Amino acid sequence: MADLATLPLRVVPGETNPHLVDLVVTACNHAGFEPVLGPAFTTDQDTLAAIATGPPSWTVFYAAQAAHLPAGRTVFRPFAPPAPMAETFLAVHPTTPAHRLAPPLAACHVQA
Repeated sequence: MADLATLPLRVVPGETNPHLVDLVVTACNHAGFEPVLGPAFTTDQDTLAAIATGPPSWTVFYAAQAAHLPAGRTVFRPFAPPAPMAETFLAVHPTTPAHRLAPPLAACHVQA
C-alpha cells in the first residue's frame, strides 16, 4: 500500500461515507503515509474513467463490486495482507422466510 503514497486518492467525501474514509485513511496511516486527496469519487463509471484517462490516481472498491465493473484501461488489485476490513451487517425484514435468507447468509459465511 505504501507504493500508493504519492498518488492522489479518489474517495467519497467523509460526510458521505465516514466509515469507508476512516478505513482507507487508517490503512494508509498504518502503511506509513497520509493519503494525498485527489478529486472526489463521484460514480463508479466516472471515477474509473477519470483514473483511466487522467493523471495517475487510485480509489477503493469493495471486492464484490469490483468483480462486476469493467476494467478497460484500469486494473483492480487486492490489498496485500493485512487488507483493510470493515464489519458489515445484513439487514432484512423480520418476517423474511428462512429459505430466502439462505443465499445471502451463505455469501456472508464465504467471505468470513
